[in-house]
Amino acid sequence: MLTRKCKTLSQLKQIHAYVLKLNTSQNPAAIAPLLSVTVASCNPVFFSHARAVFQTLRRRSTFLYNTMIRGYVQSNLPISAVLCYKDMLRDGLIRNNYTFTPLMKACSIILGDIRCMGLLMHVHVLKLGFSRDLFVVSALIEFYALKQDMGRARELFDEMPVKDVVLWTAMIDGYGKMGNVEKAREFFDETPERNVVSWSALMAAYSRVGDFKEVISLYRSMEDKGLKPNESILVSALTACAHLGAFALGLWIHSYAKRFKYTLNPIVATALVDMYSKCGALELAFTVFQEIPHKDSGVWNAIISGVAMSGDGMRSLALFDSMIAYGAQPTEATLLLFLQLVVTQSWSGKLEEAEIFIDEKMCGIGGRDANIWGSLLGACRNYGNIEIGDRVWKKIADGGETDYGICVLAYNMYKEAGWEAQAKSIRKLLNERPANKKSGCSVIEVNGMVEEFHAGYLLHPLAEELRMILDSLRFA
Repeated sequence: MLTRKCKTLSQLKQIHAYVLKLNTSQNPAAIAPLLSVTVASCNPVFFSHARAVFQTLRRRSTFLYNTMIRGYVQSNLPISAVLCYKDMLRDGLIRNNYTFTPLMKACSIILGDIRCMGLLMHVHVLKLGFSRDLFVVSALIEFYALKQDMGRARELFDEMPVKDVVLWTAMIDGYGKMGNVEKAREFFDETPERNVVSWSALMAAYSRVGDFKEVISLYRSMEDKGLKPNESILVSALTACAHLGAFALGLWIHSYAKRFKYTLNPIVATALVDMYSKCGALELAFTVFQEIPHKDSGVWNAIISGVAMSGDGMRSLALFDSMIAYGAQPTEATLLLFLQLVVTQSWSGKLEEAEIFIDEKMCGIGGRDANIWGSLLGACRNYGNIEIGDRVWKKIADGGETDYGICVLAYNMYKEAGWEAQAKSIRKLLNERPANKKSGCSVIEVNGMVEEFHAGYLLHPLAEELRMILDSLRFA
């Protein structure tokens, strides 16, 4: 009971000292509550102390190992989690389903570095007889989904004689993360029982592919069924409101979030700032921004972007300086915003400064998204700075990030500057790859309902009537 009331490291150490005084520190049952609470707290300082305590133990139990493995995963230390499991094997302790659920999560995190680790863990799951455990199989499905192998994930799902909502949701989320919303929707519709997490997984799937109108539709359907949205659902819905300009719905969601104290979640707060900014309600965006106690890069980017969209470039630059002074680390999105300001505010003298910043502070093309360099290339073209533009293009080409849009940008820059040889070589690149452009899209909100219109789309039930109205306005 005392360990659960710990608020500071000093209090935690006092309880640990008390355990030591009783000469029970080497008894796994005596030390277990202490380690369990440090992990459950999600406090990195507490967990650091737990690691030190665990290393001194000569006698360890399955429960203690499971607790530490879970702690390592929560602390984003997947390699340490796997090494902890290795020590567990060395000590000859029994593994159970509580061992493998966080371990598979660890393998999902280190997927890019050690691809075979998850496969080895799957072998252990089979060997030890946990291939029918719902939570373990759910973790395995998540692993294979991240490995882009939904075929294997489907096999695991089909092999289960009993399927609960967790397993169904794992499949919805897996297909959603791969961008296959049709399959995700198919599993959602067939799920015998749905919970808030199921709805959240499907809404996130549609959000990833940019179908924000369907996100809003799902949100309204969920409300009609009397389900209370969680923080993840609120973020998906707010993101959709931001892209569709659905201000009225965004206001209602903000009211709901405040009532249930979800605005304390920094991700929800950032989504609110972004929504208000993109809907043109800048003062409301600033109100939310100022109420956030710990501002990360995401929320700074959201407010800087909002101010930039309003046309106040100098205020945006002042906010950028405030972000640096605050200690928040600029990201790719931050620099893209800065480059947009360079273009829109005619700050041509800052092009070289931006180039140096990308190279020295953001690891250059190897460490960052090529879109950043593409934005700088666009600014160089706008201002006719062919020297910097030429350097930027070479960095993009050397990094192998020459997509169609960037090639067109470089071609136009060289052509306009009269550098025919360079323009000709890029034209050759363009001829070797197809262009994939999405049709233009407009959205309007009327009485809380969002209508979406795509260029060239004539199947809307009111398409002919809309065309006649537009024609009458054009020739009036």
